[in-house]
Amino acid sequence: MTFQLNIAASGGAPRVQKKKKSTFRAKKNAKKSAKGKAQLQTHGDVKRPVSRPPRTIKPIMEKKEVETRIPEKEEPVEQSEVVESEEEDAPEEESDDELMEAMNAVETEPEAITAAVETVVEEEPKTPEETTEGETKEKEKAFGTRKNPNKAAYEPTKFTSVRATIDNVLDRPLASSSSEKIFAHTTFESMQLHPRMIEILKKDTSTGGFAFSRPTNVQVKTIPQVLLGKDVLVKSETGSGKTLSYLLPIVQKLQSIEPRVGRQDGCLALILAPTRELCLQIQETAEKLTKAFVFLVPGVVVGGEKKKAEKARLRKGISILIATPGRLADHLVNTQSFNYARLQFLVLDEADRLLDMGFQKQITQILEIIDATTKNNQYTGGRRQNVLVSATINSGVQELAKMSLTKPVLIDADKDNQQYDAEIASNEAAGGPERFSTPHQLMQHFMIVPTKTRLCALSCFLRQELTNPERKQCKIVVFMSTCDAVDFHYELFQKCAWPSRKGATVVEKTAKKGVVSPLLGEQGALFRLHGNIPQQERMTAFKNFCTTTTGVLFCTDIAARGLNLPTVQWIVQYDPPTETRDYVHRVGRTARSGNKGSSLLFLMPSESEYLDYLKKHNLTLNALSLEKTITRVANGGGFSKSKKKLLHEVIQSDLQYLFEQTLLGDKELFELACQGFHSFVRSYATHSSDTRSIFHVRGLHFGHIAKSFALREPPASSKLRDTGINAKKGTLQKRKERDDKEKERYVKKTKREQQQKRKYVQQVSEFAD
Repeated sequence: MTFQLNIAASGGAPRVQKKKKSTFRAKKNAKKSAKGKAQLQTHGDVKRPVSRPPRTIKPIMEKKEVETRIPEKEEPVEQSEVVESEEEDAPEEESDDELMEAMNAVETEPEAITAAVETVVEEEPKTPEETTEGETKEKEKAFGTRKNPNKAAYEPTKFTSVRATIDNVLDRPLASSSSEKIFAHTTFESMQLHPRMIEILKKDTSTGGFAFSRPTNVQVKTIPQVLLGKDVLVKSETGSGKTLSYLLPIVQKLQSIEPRVGRQDGCLALILAPTRELCLQIQETAEKLTKAFVFLVPGVVVGGEKKKAEKARLRKGISILIATPGRLADHLVNTQSFNYARLQFLVLDEADRLLDMGFQKQITQILEIIDATTKNNQYTGGRRQNVLVSATINSGVQELAKMSLTKPVLIDADKDNQQYDAEIASNEAAGGPERFSTPHQLMQHFMIVPTKTRLCALSCFLRQELTNPERKQCKIVVFMSTCDAVDFHYELFQKCAWPSRKGATVVEKTAKKGVVSPLLGEQGALFRLHGNIPQQERMTAFKNFCTTTTGVLFCTDIAARGLNLPTVQWIVQYDPPTETRDYVHRVGRTARSGNKGSSLLFLMPSESEYLDYLKKHNLTLNALSLEKTITRVANGGGFSKSKKKLLHEVIQSDLQYLFEQTLLGDKELFELACQGFHSFVRSYATHSSDTRSIFHVRGLHFGHIAKSFALREPPASSKLRDTGINAKKGTLQKRKERDDKEKERYVKKTKREQQQKRKYVQQVSEFAD
């Protein structure tokens, strides 16, 4: 029920127009009004209800918000509350008891109300920016809930420490630009390298070169020390040219040996790397450098290849051998034709990763075998030169340095060279949290994403970046915690098409499986890489992603160390890393060699404190808006723009429905989702002790985690056998099928009993005869 306050231009008394109402309604409102009068209390000169702030009057003619104050009388006069009509879009409808009070006040004291309206002082409401912090707190204390008016409805968020950071949310990612900071102000000619190698370094990549005009800082500091014959421990950020920092001096020294070395001399340089992909990458770099020196033959032995073929190559002779620790230890023990008596160089690349992957036992075995064989080396006088390369130096790397290096020189790209002292390094490491460094041109972002919308947010971000018309090429690497999660997302994004106005299309049959994702656009080529993929498929995926111009690589941390993935624009960490140094290695796949690059870290609301932990390690990230990221993709996705405020919710709902319907019609994909769910929960419990309080399994909502894998409920309560089309059958249909099966079972049992009975009767008759 609404009222209108009409004030004549001549200053006459206001006239209240009211609608008719029933007698029963009037009696009921009168009782409410009498009950409400007992709860009034005095606020200054005006009597007001306990739980309501001062009201305002909005006259129709002036259309301005004014505050009504009634002059003090000998007899208490109730406050009148007059509201605009429904045609004026009143923000709130008044309760019946207050309207009755307004009627009485207008009938008894019309002159007082008229005078108050004419003499009131106009007071404009404060904007949110003008409201002070103190007023906000008072407002929070004054207003309560309906059930408990005395209790403040406002409760501060749990993660107050990161609130200031999250407030500065970016609508778009920060633009990245290339940087020349990693390059030194010198030339390759000043480093006493062979002219043929310098020519290869300066050649364009299309002609088999490296397209380097100047060396990097770490190369300028490392190459002279290796040429002098010293053991070195190299520490530098990812993408700074550490591989060439030890390959260039090795090739330089080997090609200068007189008389000239060849295959008959066996292995002269041995390089250990943690993964097969990194070994192949080092081999390709070594092959480019040795094009001018055909007598130097690089080769590789890794797990997954045929041992017979590897033994044949070792028998012929490999000058520079790149290997994984497990396969090399096997050949050292079992391959008698493996000649390494003249070994002069031993390099441990990505030393921290070698230890993390559990290769310490194999490395110890390799060092013992090599030391026993090369201690009487007449060509080197029993002296072997060792190089240890790592992006981070922890306690494990320090122990490995003690075991393999002799009076090493510590090479740090950000500091001057110094004699390495393990005790001093241990004391420095124990003094506080380790501070990591990332490329200056790398733009780092994070996004707080509710757990159940993670899958939708990922698909929207990937589609937005791949279909961006401002970018001709775009390569994105998405890191996940488990192999099962990689397989699930790889298969799901192949089988889904982007929703249209006509309805959500589940599968686009014309899409080429394994090549293009109809969900991510025409250029959305998909690749995957993890340890459970067969060796040949891993090599093919790695090479194809390196040569493509636009695509997405789903991978685990197997691709986080040492791999040089050309022209990668974005690194997306869909699952946070288990250790902080893994974060540094992941983002190091972009912004390499001074090129531009960006990274994005997905975090659930319960994981927001991880930002403070990263900040302690000198890693600062910028917040990115989830809503803006989702709504931007609607420009070319077939969505309506009429409801801009709810557009991101509409997109999330459509995508979630699309993913769930896809799983219901695909049994294999449903099983992959269940496996991905279980493996994600298991991996969540493997975070380091420093971050276990942030990433705790008890903080997970399993129902929302299931949604992020396009499951309607956690797999623990689902029957894996009810997949595919059977999952869409109703209860009555399933009951009917169960009854039919029981009926068939009963019929078979009856037939079997009848056959046995006939057989028994036949035997009895034969016995009687």
